[in-house]
Amino acid sequence: MTAQTDLITVTTSALPADIIGFKVKTPEGEGILPMSHGLTDRWGEINDFTYKTGFVTTLLNDDELRERLISSMVGEESFVTATLNGWALHVEKEYYSIETCESEDFKPGKTYAEVEAVLIDAIPGLRGAWPDVTFCVGDPEWTYNGRPCLWAIVEPGRYTAEQLRELLSQFPD
Repeated sequence: MTAQTDLITVTTSALPADIIGFKVKTPEGEGILPMSHGLTDRWGEINDFTYKTGFVTTLLNDDELRERLISSMVGEESFVTATLNGWALHVEKEYYSIETCESEDFKPGKTYAEVEAVLIDAIPGLRGAWPDVTFCVGDPEWTYNGRPCLWAIVEPGRYTAEQLRELLSQFPD
């Protein structure tokens, strides 16, 4: 997988039923990332309320596949997902911005646009270190409280949990 091949421009009506076209951003601009997002929660539990057919049904009925995918997850920063290329791990890191921080005790110093620019600027370096991972800034409609998020879409089993933690450590602070 590469960011260049996974980001496509299609109408969302052209996607399979369980795949959603997420609006994402990369250094090349805006694009659509076709993905079946959040098939599991951050702890590996299947979100069977999200989708009633397709990928969730497969996960519910195939114990070996489900265990293999869930065992590939890394902490609370990942989810099992599916793309047009097959099963994947969605690894993410959330960031605060002035607009998306609900804490009275902590006030971030950057706006959403400023944080997003930092994340987009970090993608080329991440691609250089991890060329088979798709990186993008996630769609704020699908992130907690609309927070800026850096997403990495990874083929399950390609990296160990230790390597995925290393990947996350290379995300901007």
